[in-house]
Amino acid sequence: MRQAFVLNRSSTATVMAAAAEGALERIAASGVDPQDVLSEVGLQSNDFADPTNCISLASYCNFFEIAARKTTRNSFGLEFGGSFHPQQLGMLGYLAVSSPTLGVALRKFAAYLPSHQQATRLAVINNPDGISFLEYVILDGEIKHREQDAELSIAVLVNIFRHCLGSRWAPSAIHLMHAKPGGKTHYQEVFGTTPRFEQTSNRIIFRQWEMECRMPRCDDNLMRLLESELDKRLSRLSIKPDVLSRARHEIGIAIGAGTVDLEQISRQCGFPPWTLRRRLKQQGLTFQQLVADTRYQIAVQQLARAVPITEVAQAVGYSEVSAFSRAFREWTGLSPKKFLSAQSTDGSLDAHSRFKQLGD
Repeated sequence: MRQAFVLNRSSTATVMAAAAEGALERIAASGVDPQDVLSEVGLQSNDFADPTNCISLASYCNFFEIAARKTTRNSFGLEFGGSFHPQQLGMLGYLAVSSPTLGVALRKFAAYLPSHQQATRLAVINNPDGISFLEYVILDGEIKHREQDAELSIAVLVNIFRHCLGSRWAPSAIHLMHAKPGGKTHYQEVFGTTPRFEQTSNRIIFRQWEMECRMPRCDDNLMRLLESELDKRLSRLSIKPDVLSRARHEIGIAIGAGTVDLEQISRQCGFPPWTLRRRLKQQGLTFQQLVADTRYQIAVQQLARAVPITEVAQAVGYSEVSAFSRAFREWTGLSPKKFLSAQSTDGSLDAHSRFKQLGD
């Protein structure tokens, strides 16, 4: 007997209003009343008045998506991030620019990001070939539309590099998870390169030796003072790592490459296997269910972007379309084509309620 279940994806993740400093003015400069954007997303101008005010991360992402639509600028987030200085983030930004080297700045920025924005992974990854990645991804699965935030955030992070390496610095490559947008874009102007789209994560790819470069405004005393204050903020927030969201992200990367097992995913996440087992047990789930639900989420997202079914099947680990179609029917009760048809004709269709347990 198949039993319906829904993974708990509720999130209280927030982001500090400092991350949107100047956004209302930019919207107004585009000839759009900022109140039109705020009212649609359910925010008020007062929410942005205090840069230390915490607003819903989902609302923040939606704000930039709506701003891009209403201003008819699909690069709204990209352009906003490109003009955003790290110091505008407050203590977190000043911590980065006061660090001794670029590498220290990036690692400290990543370590203290949860004090500014939750449910987000930011990590420096070093490869043996001398190439490094700075990876950014929102882990909250409920935030479906995050393209503007991705481009905005990567642009802000690029500006940390440029604070150290000069305004003309460009990364070796930029990876973005979303599909390439239509219309005019400004990637060359902002990034200095054209991104690769539909990648497994949002990444800045750069030369490892660049992390040894000195930050021009390094200040050890200021850095230590800011670290102390940010430690206090983290303690007050009592932030706990979102184990399942992190695991889901790593599963999403791994499934297209082959077999996925719990020990492998735990290792990639940086926590012991028993931590993941315990969290799954607390939620009444198995690892196989988490993997199946991750496949399902990726499949639905790609089908909605009109990605060919053969490519979707490969992306979620199926070599044969027929096997993928059978699995999709198990998950939803519908074939991939009928599922998309049902979504287009019934906006109230709850995709999560469609997902069914595999097995008994």
